[in-house]
Amino acid sequence: MELIEVPEEAQVEECIELKNIQYKTMLLNGKPIKETKSASDLTNLEEFLENEKNNNQSEPWCKLNKTMKLKKLIEYVRIYKEKNMLDDEEESAMELFFRECLEKKKLYRVKDVSYNKETGVILDIPSLVYAKGKKHFTLKNNDKRASTLNSLTPKKMISKDRSSKHEL
Repeated sequence: MELIEVPEEAQVEECIELKNIQYKTMLLNGKPIKETKSASDLTNLEEFLENEKNNNQSEPWCKLNKTMKLKKLIEYVRIYKEKNMLDDEEESAMELFFRECLEKKKLYRVKDVSYNKETGVILDIPSLVYAKGKKHFTLKNNDKRASTLNSLTPKKMISKDRSSKHEL
């Protein structure tokens, strides 16, 4: 990798241009510009990373990104294996199943997964069903939906009064 040397005059000129642009945007927006600190200060950088790590751990299930969800699901697989005494083959099948579920966006909603955001641990997946005979995992649909026919307005009945009026 080659290092390219930039003359000091060019650096000073770039800084002046940058300051001019910042000043113009401040005038347009009417807000003062917040000065950013340099990233060279490692203590500030470490502090920032630590804060971000803590903030990401305390987010609810639906706000976690796909990678974090997968890590949490793999942790849950380990816990589930110990609880239900599964062998290594079943454990790897469960991991693969959860990966596929995330790809198909099956475990995205809050009600799909019981998740404790303080500890960052999955407590339970209510719809998870394991068929021991087939050694197969599935997600059972737990949605209790009302029938659309019941929610429609009732049909208007033509009464017999109409026929009696015609006779007169």
